[in-house]
Amino acid sequence: MERKKAEEVLQEVSEKYQENPRGWSFWTSRESKPPEMYLIHGDTAYFLKVDSLYTPNPIGVGAKFKIEEDQLPEE
Repeated sequence: MERKKAEEVLQEVSEKYQENPRGWSFWTSRESKPPEMYLIHGDTAYFLKVDSLYTPNPIGVGAKFKIEEDQLPEE
């Protein structure tokens, strides 16, 4: 897992989503300050921790990592 700027992760997610918008899952944590976001597509997951979910250019860090098949929910 490699840490990247949130902007870089969001750009990659946007490109991947444009290629194939089906089957994405998205979660945000309400408890953490600043917010954490999790985006999952197939066996790839993205994690983002940003200053705000509501700004056009959030500041934060993120990472991309692979998920083992047995860690994925059935649906």
